[in-house]
Amino acid sequence: MATEKTLKTRVKMKHGKESEWALATKFTPLIGEIIVYDVDNNHTSPRFKVGDGLTNVNNLKFVNQDELAKITTLGNELLAVKNGYVPNTRTINSKPLSANISLTASDVGAAASSHTHSYLPLSGGTVTGTLTVNKELYSNAAVISKRNSSPQLILQNANGAQLGSIYSGTSDGSYSDVLISVNSSSSDVAYFGFAKNGQFTAPNNIYSKGTLVSQTNSYPQLALQNASGAPLGTLAANTTSGAYSDIILQVYSDASTYRTFSFQRNGTFEVQGTTVSYYLMTKANGYPCLYFSNNTGKTLAQLVIPTADGSYNGLAVNVFSDANTKVQYMFKSTGIFQAPSWVEGSSLRTKTNNYPELSINNANGTILAELFANTTSGAYSDTILKVCKDASSASYFFFGKDGTFRADAGITTTGNYISIKNNSYPQLTFSNASGADLGKFFVSTTDGSYASAKIRAYSSASTYYDFQFRGNGTFNCETIGTYSIYIGGEDLVQLSQNDNKGSGYVSIGNTNFGDWRIISVADDGRLLIDYTNPIYALGSSVIYSSSQPSSPSTGMIWLKPV
Repeated sequence: MATEKTLKTRVKMKHGKESEWALATKFTPLIGEIIVYDVDNNHTSPRFKVGDGLTNVNNLKFVNQDELAKITTLGNELLAVKNGYVPNTRTINSKPLSANISLTASDVGAAASSHTHSYLPLSGGTVTGTLTVNKELYSNAAVISKRNSSPQLILQNANGAQLGSIYSGTSDGSYSDVLISVNSSSSDVAYFGFAKNGQFTAPNNIYSKGTLVSQTNSYPQLALQNASGAPLGTLAANTTSGAYSDIILQVYSDASTYRTFSFQRNGTFEVQGTTVSYYLMTKANGYPCLYFSNNTGKTLAQLVIPTADGSYNGLAVNVFSDANTKVQYMFKSTGIFQAPSWVEGSSLRTKTNNYPELSINNANGTILAELFANTTSGAYSDTILKVCKDASSASYFFFGKDGTFRADAGITTTGNYISIKNNSYPQLTFSNASGADLGKFFVSTTDGSYASAKIRAYSSASTYYDFQFRGNGTFNCETIGTYSIYIGGEDLVQLSQNDNKGSGYVSIGNTNFGDWRIISVADDGRLLIDYTNPIYALGSSVIYSSSQPSSPSTGMIWLKPV
């Protein structure tokens, strides 16, 4: 054995900060050479690397501090063994260590290999008392509860309080439903039933993070029942062979009456009755459509977006009169409604504050007429009817809030009359362009009764003259300026102007006599009577004298010879 020598010295390893070692790009430590990284701003303790003779110092890995501590501990243990080894003169149980020794069970106080005890053998057995396991219990086979009356597995907390159980509902060991009980307290228990017929029963709502599956070929379904087992609804696949089929939803109104909703494989939805919804959605880029069909599947109407690429393009309503004939109504994205024929309804409404209007167009979209309210704020206003003459000119008719009507080009009728209906002074007014009244034709009544008709002619805004036509056929006015006036149905009395003589005359006729008598005034004021035929004067007395009687009596007629 070589002689050991003790060398008392101090060894200084290569060391430096990490920033300094980063500059040693060509330094490769020798195998076993220790490189020390000093404490710096980023590290509070030294770190070590051990060279392998091949790797640059910057690419070497640091020695794990935990592993280094283990190495240190192992070195200290080996040093202790070296310093405190057992000499071969020592004995164990009086057996010297100068050679190999054999120890028996009795030498170390152990029981003989042939001894027995009451522990459960590894090969299995029966436990007659309570088995308490303080750690997890693992089994590579089944854990079995073996008894006839409600065999079960009970879950308790460390204090013995029951948290839940799984057990069979049998009392005699026969096949029965299996139940899981879950405790929320010692007296509040929820039971989940797994029946022999494959049904699952939960006392409350069922939540699943995965899929609920009904797996059968004949009408696989999910049934909804009340607590008494009465059916409320079913969701089923309409197949008896397990083939892909429509899905049927049945909703019960009583035990034997239900309504059917069909979700078909072609993507259509069919309702047996009326559908009420906030909205119905159809998703497609190519003419998305909502169909309305009868019980035989015949299309009665369609609601369709006329687009092939999913762009905005208004809405079309197709209404079928037979399988091949339809009419189309368009609701354009500009807010315009277009019908192939006339539009009927109790009211047509346009809703806006800025000139709400109803436009009448031809088949090419050309505006023929417009009816609009003359407002930009939604306030009550006059209504205007615009009738287009061509693309750039139109005539306007005004219906005022005050009940007046105005036509710029006048009013013409091809009928027999124009009727004005009002109980208080029904009238026809003639105004100028500024609205000033020029004349009126009205009936002078305030209650709609028969009364005189009047023509009122204005000479100013406050001055006028009335011409009155009474119901008895008489006429009244302040003055009459005319060449002739004929009175009576047969014109037997005429008031005329004698243009040749510069005077007026009265013509009085008699249909039986067949002639006229003319009374006029001569230039000198005399009253002239055409007396080609005899003149008869009836009175108390007739005086034929050139001078006027000095005291004429009542009924006297004075005739003065010419």
